[in-house]
Amino acid sequence: MEPGRKLRVGFVSGDLWNHQVANFLRPIWESINREHFALYGFASSNKYDNITQSFEQTADGWHAVYRKSGIELAELIHEEQIDILFDLSGHTAHNRLSMFAFKPAPIQISWIGCPGTAGMSAMDYFLIFNLAPGTKNFQQQFVEKLVYLRSELQFKSVDNSSEALK
Repeated sequence: MEPGRKLRVGFVSGDLWNHQVANFLRPIWESINREHFALYGFASSNKYDNITQSFEQTADGWHAVYRKSGIELAELIHEEQIDILFDLSGHTAHNRLSMFAFKPAPIQISWIGCPGTAGMSAMDYFLIFNLAPGTKNFQQQFVEKLVYLRSELQFKSVDNSSEALK
């Protein structure tokens, strides 16, 4: 990576629309310092709504990849020179876990889509927000290294949600 280049962060998910995963991603996405980080979205489902549009309009790169093979997606991520790649689906619908086995980014992180290990040595880290480090027994359930983060920015409900959800 050349000095001074923004770090490129990519997010692969089938839930980049009005979905709970997007509600967890939005406050993080919106708070990332764009002077130092470039954000890329790789939408692995064909669902598209106002939430998707918001991500797309604020992304440095956006790709609808639901028709791409794992190899094609890995090549695209490599071409975009993604430095850190997040999987936001885990073992849920529209996941692209098999693509992560190609290791298209130097650092690969699983977060939010599924509350457990991806079970892949190609996945480097699993993010856990606002919980104390688990016991050794808990940590042994993950192939990935666990990263514990504190954050006030955990969830952003959709704009027209009832007050009980905000």
